Amino acid sequence: MNILRNHLLLIITLTNLLLFCTSTKVYSNSDDYSNDLYKKAYNGKTSASAIAALQLSSWYRNYSLDTSIIVARHAIKISKAINNDSLLSLSEITLAISFSWKDALDSTIKYCNLAIERLPENKTINAAASNTLGVTYRRLSNFKKSESYSLKSIKLYKELTDTTNYASALGNLSTHYQEMGEFEKAINLSLQAAELFYKIGDTNNLAKRYGTIANIYCDLDDVGNGMHYFTKGINLVDKTRYPGLYYNFLFNIATLYHTKQSYDSALLYYRQSIHHYYKVNDKAGIAIAQQNIGLVFIETGNYNKAIASLRDALHLFEQLSTIRNVADVLRDLGLGYQRVGEFDSSEYYFMKSIKISKKYNLIREEQKADKYLYDLFKHTGSYKQALESYEKYRDINDSLYNVEMRENLAELTSKYESEKKDEQIKQLKLNETIIKQRNRTYVITSISFFLIVVLIIGILYTRNRNQTQLLEVSRRLLEREKTELDTELEFKKKQLTTHALHMTQKNKILQGIRKAVSEIIPHIPDSTRAKIKSLQLELNKSLRYDKDWEVFSIYFNELNQEFFDKLTALNPNLSQNDLRLAALLHMNMNIKEAAAVLNIEPDSVKTARYKLRKKLNLKAEDDLVKFIMKL
Repeated sequence: MNILRNHLLLIITLTNLLLFCTSTKVYSNSDDYSNDLYKKAYNGKTSASAIAALQLSSWYRNYSLDTSIIVARHAIKISKAINNDSLLSLSEITLAISFSWKDALDSTIKYCNLAIERLPENKTINAAASNTLGVTYRRLSNFKKSESYSLKSIKLYKELTDTTNYASALGNLSTHYQEMGEFEKAINLSLQAAELFYKIGDTNNLAKRYGTIANIYCDLDDVGNGMHYFTKGINLVDKTRYPGLYYNFLFNIATLYHTKQSYDSALLYYRQSIHHYYKVNDKAGIAIAQQNIGLVFIETGNYNKAIASLRDALHLFEQLSTIRNVADVLRDLGLGYQRVGEFDSSEYYFMKSIKISKKYNLIREEQKADKYLYDLFKHTGSYKQALESYEKYRDINDSLYNVEMRENLAELTSKYESEKKDEQIKQLKLNETIIKQRNRTYVITSISFFLIVVLIIGILYTRNRNQTQLLEVSRRLLEREKTELDTELEFKKKQLTTHALHMTQKNKILQGIRKAVSEIIPHIPDSTRAKIKSLQLELNKSLRYDKDWEVFSIYFNELNQEFFDKLTALNPNLSQNDLRLAALLHMNMNIKEAAAVLNIEPDSVKTARYKLRKKLNLKAEDDLVKFIMKL
């Protein structure tokens, strides 16, 4: 009876978790919700605390993937401590889903397989793991495995009569067939999933499924059916409760009209979306809508309106410091000026887009701008320059990376040193035990020599006491040395971490000041504008690498001696930027953290990692982070 009850609890828990992961929910007070889960998750080691940790991990998935992974690992530790294989497998699947959202697909596969291997006969675990593996292999373009795992999850969910997850699995397989170009199968599966969501009254997932069906019809150039399902989907969305989803539907509809050159309708829906973005002060949404509106105006020949709209978008993107969008809209401005015949302005904006793209290693944006510049030069008869731009466009390649979390090296080093000291203490205790046993042997032997027993016992007692005292003193000294070493390592680790955090916060503050200065420049008299611009230049200098990196290097070298020597021995031509990036990777910083410290975009960090791999002559199968951590 207990086994049946536990299995039922596992099914209910897994269903709730998957619903949490796949549905858009609104909580009146999400902070209270997460705080309550946190207290339960970290209140002892029980099944209830493990389940709370799983729910908390799913909640954090919408706000901080790193925290979601940490909490899922906590659930794994609890499950191991209470020896609950079902919860352990469920925790591994939850961790796998978080890794999937983080694009760490190898780790996703690893933990799903662990869950399946532990409980191969458990249908609930196998269904959830197989569903996740189906999605993962599809993203890896391994469509054979994707289809196999998706079909397996559908079969298991059907046997479990789990309607919600069965419908979701059908939807995942539908997306698989859509990417394979088997649109008829894709539509049929999505329609089946939609029918199930309709029967159980899950209007939110039903709306999303209609959106998927609409996208499939758009892939088939069937605008009528595409618009039909977009309309059905938007009519199901509670505009008050889910305004973001509602206006995303409107924006998708606008994009559909834009693609099909129905420019009046596209503008209508773009403007409805932008009205919402203004209302909620969504600057990113406003900027993207302005950019798309500008493109509509270019395509309809309203070039002056296009340039004005694109300038508004550029201003917002610059405020948001979204460099990739800045590069894109600069390129669009260049196209706008080309259409009105202002070729010098057109070239200026194309070149500015290329310059920013190079500075921040935005390879794809640089390639697009080179193509536009090539078309401009060819149109104006500048054939030599056109050829140069075309060659740059042709030679540029994209490089994409999957980043997987590793254990913090400083913590590992500290743990390793502590374990070494523990082993030494154990050895001392073992020696002490051996000496005591030897003394007992001496005492037993001394009984045979009655005449000298008192003398022997006295000698042995004195020797034993002295040796024991000596060992005790040595043990205490070693423990004190271990404690001091642990404290010193922890202090140095905190110094390094605190300094990196200081650099990040300093950059954010300076960026904020620079942004404020940029906003007030247009509103100040010309007499003082030069001084403000001088201040702006000083802020830009301060945002570059300065003395802080020297202090960072000192702290880093104290924890990682000879690291830079080993690195430069592999390639003496490594730049300072390469060494700085390597140091951050050695600290196991993820892309966002490294970008914040280096004051660059996350995509720039990806490109820098690619260049570092090249300079270190790593093979495609070699892991850059693992390689650097071994140095």
